[in-house]
Amino acid sequence: MNASARPISILVADDDADDRLMAKEALDECRLSNELHFVEDGVDLLNYLRGQAATPRRAPPRVRA
Repeated sequence: MNASARPISILVADDDADDRLMAKEALDECRLSNELHFVEDGVDLLNYLRGQAATPRRAPPRVRA
């Protein structure tokens, strides 16, 4: 890996908590080491992209069965 390369953060915009959890679990299964963040709607997403919002939430904790 290039010394100047940085890992890519993944930002997911989804208003459904179950869908956010499924997305996190799917990415976990792929064993991605990328940082994962969530916003709940388009307004939060646009504000984040414009630099007008607080840091999005981290991925929800893994549910243990």
